[in-house]
This record gives sequence, C-alpha cells and structure tokens, in this order.
Amino acid sequence: NLHPGITQDNLCNGADSCREAVRRQVRRGVDVIKIATTGGVNSRIGAGLGQQMFADEAKAVVETAHLHGKKVAVHAHGTDGINIALAAGASIIGVNNRDLAIFRTDLGLTESLIPKFPAHVIAVSESGISTPADVQRVRRAGAHAILCGEALMRAPDPTALIASFRAS
Repeated sequence: NLHPGITQDNLCNGADSCREAVRRQVRRGVDVIKIATTGGVNSRIGAGLGQQMFADEAKAVVETAHLHGKKVAVHAHGTDGINIALAAGASIIGVNNRDLAIFRTDLGLTESLIPKFPAHVIAVSESGISTPADVQRVRRAGAHAILCGEALMRAPDPTALIASFRAS
C-alpha cells in the first residue's frame, strides 16, 4: 500500500519511466521535483534506509527536470544516497538525521555528511531540529536550510518557533 499522498503517477521504474514521471509533474505545474535516492518513510526496503533509485534513474530525473527549468530536491539517508544524488547532478540535497530503524535522530549525521558536499549544492538538514541551538549547530555544519515537522507540530506557538529559528 502506498502512502495516501503518493500515486502511481509519482512513481517510476527505469530511466525512461522516470523521465515520463518528471514530465507529468511538469505538466501539473510543479516548481520542484522531490526524489528519495535512499529510503524514506514509504520505503519497502529493510528499515527504510535502502537504495530507492538506481543511478541512471536519478540522472534521468535531474536531467529531465533541468531541461524543463525545474529544480530537484533529493532526500537521502547516508553516503550511498548522497553519492547517487551528486552523480546525477542534483543541486539540492537533504540529509535525513532520523534513523528509521529506531526512529532516533542524530544531528551528527548532518555534521559528518554536509561538509563533504560541493560548494554549489544547497544542503538541507532534515529531522531532529527542535531548538534554535539545533539550527545553529546544523548551520555551522554547512546546512543552508532545515526541514522540521515534528517540532512545529508539537510547538504551542509554531509561529514563535519559526521566528526563533530565523533569529538564531
């Protein structure tokens, strides 16, 4: 079973299928194509950390999106996913700090992986960011942006939390 937000139109299998999936999204008017080179919460591989895309599929997504003037944001767990994204030419790469096997977060993943990114890559630190100190920590590691959901969902005043993140 697929996550309710994911339809067959969002999936691809093979480079040609990935090119067509990007074209469908472009026709729908998207600005950014998001892919997961290694597993995410919808992964059917192991604990959700396995390789989700082959290198030729990721490259097909990035090249097709760029032909249409669109950006690609890549969600990755660990160096395998990051290497696939970099080889494909992705310029926005997110490092997920959450270990899906045990649902534990470790900002040390951002600290160890993002400094290895080429300078042109927009680095996103994903998950486990809940305080201004966390934002400062991932910024020092080289993150240009953060992705946080749980902290906002739990915050009594999400607007104030966002303001504190921006001020840090």
